[in-house]
Amino acid sequence: MWVPDIITLYLNVVLIDLALALILFIFWKSHKTYFGYISWMVSLPVFVGTYSLFLFRGIIPDLVSIVIANTTLIVAYILRNDSIWKFFENKGFDRRLNSFLVICSFIFLFYFTYIDNVIIARTLFISVMISICGIIGCIPLIKKKNNENRLLRLCFVVLLIGLSVVYGIHAIDWIFSPGSQSLFEPNIILLIFYLYIILMDIFTTGLFIMLNMSRYQSELKISNEKITKSDEELRIQYDKLVKSEEKLRESEEKYRNVVTWANDGIILIQGGV
Repeated sequence: MWVPDIITLYLNVVLIDLALALILFIFWKSHKTYFGYISWMVSLPVFVGTYSLFLFRGIIPDLVSIVIANTTLIVAYILRNDSIWKFFENKGFDRRLNSFLVICSFIFLFYFTYIDNVIIARTLFISVMISICGIIGCIPLIKKKNNENRLLRLCFVVLLIGLSVVYGIHAIDWIFSPGSQSLFEPNIILLIFYLYIILMDIFTTGLFIMLNMSRYQSELKISNEKITKSDEELRIQYDKLVKSEEKLRESEEKYRNVVTWANDGIILIQGGV
């Protein structure tokens, strides 16, 4: 049975994320989008850059292919969290905490690459950091109490929790299987891990587009209701104006009759005199 190798999956991640970035760009240019959309769109090219650097592991310096690549991977997930927070909370996640996480990631990865080269420590650290990102991303999705987009939000939460789970399994596999500590070995756990990453990128990006469309539809519905209400109010005011005009016309007619009768009376009186 043919089993795809890791390099093929890396290339799939790069090509799929490039395609998703292009789709988001076209959607951004042709539709109304909301606060946080740009952050999600930017995260996709960051993923592309990260997995492109992974492909050159052993060819380019470790500073680039390990330290910078894994740091940008964490940055990409932070961007997605920031996007979710902006969309649902109308504010980004704490910038100082985001910056702190990025700086700590770079220092930690640099230390366990050049000072004490321990691949398991790096793997555990990355798994913990991305699990933290997943939990942070779930907070605004769970906090939202209304029924709007509940199914979409639930799917998002499941995918984010699944991300933490697969990263955890990946780390445990590397701890207890010393022979599997390579990015390019055709390990079944690693294959499942990257297949999940690919599927998650596709589904979460699709869900984010659907969330934008759903919000737009909700706003459009509210606008239509306001227009309908305004139209009804205008119709009521118009009816009142028509009735007032009719009453005014009746008053003018009565006034004209009174004046005519009065003039006739004056002429009769004068004629009699």
